[in-house]
Amino acid sequence: MCPHTLLSDSCIYGVVYSEMRRFAKRCTNSKGFIYATARMIVMMEILGWVWVKILLMIEKFLRRNLRLYGIHAFGTVSLYTSILKRADELRGTDPMGWKLWE
Repeated sequence: MCPHTLLSDSCIYGVVYSEMRRFAKRCTNSKGFIYATARMIVMMEILGWVWVKILLMIEKFLRRNLRLYGIHAFGTVSLYTSILKRADELRGTDPMGWKLWE
């Protein structure tokens, strides 16, 4: 399930890619990027977005931005797992208590 609209899935889930691009420009280090991305995807999951499609867009972003924060091709795997681990940590907390940036 995702937001009820006539827009295509690629358009809707493109929001994940666009926001990650914005986070990459705004965050000065990988820690802030990981937190902002994890926070966003957990909120999307709470709102009913399809988890697998969110993950596919994260993978797409990381594949196209291999040199993000000085991390090369193999480092994107650790960045991906760091995002998912942080998302798991946030799932058990109250969204109202989340900080905007870490």
